[in-house]
Amino acid sequence: MSEQNFIDIAKNATVNKSISKYEEKCLSKLYSKFQQLLEDAMKSDIDEYIEKSGFLEAQETISRTIPDNVPTSSAAAWRPSGDPHQDMKSHEAENLMKCNEMLQDVVDEQVVKIQCLKQDIAHKRVLTHQLMKTLTNMQEDFMKLSSNNSSLQDLIVEMLSFLNRDVKK
Repeated sequence: MSEQNFIDIAKNATVNKSISKYEEKCLSKLYSKFQQLLEDAMKSDIDEYIEKSGFLEAQETISRTIPDNVPTSSAAAWRPSGDPHQDMKSHEAENLMKCNEMLQDVVDEQVVKIQCLKQDIAHKRVLTHQLMKTLTNMQEDFMKLSSNNSSLQDLIVEMLSFLNRDVKK
């Protein structure tokens, strides 16, 4: 929307369909302030989106790993320059980039496996904790039932200490 359209809309909103020069200047200032605020909000939204998406880190990583003079990794884009030393360097760089991509795939797979293992470990810890609670409750019940039988109590205490030792490992 242009400034003139903004002023025309304000004129049409008034009862007598006209505004003074002072009001027009105020509307012009309001329009420029509105436009500046809108641009600032859009810029901050774009900056926020770029920051959240990790674009800057990815661009920095790429710039550190790939020199500017290396051609793209597609085989169709590579053409010999006529200088055998330069051709070997660019060919080696292309091979390194392919290896880097393969290694990145392996790393990504390992990260997924690690996350799955962490979830399994957390689940097993919860189950172990529940088992220990159950055993402790059972021990208390057995202690109540067999307060006269000390050998049974010793056996239960020994069993619990064995389980506690294994859980702590």
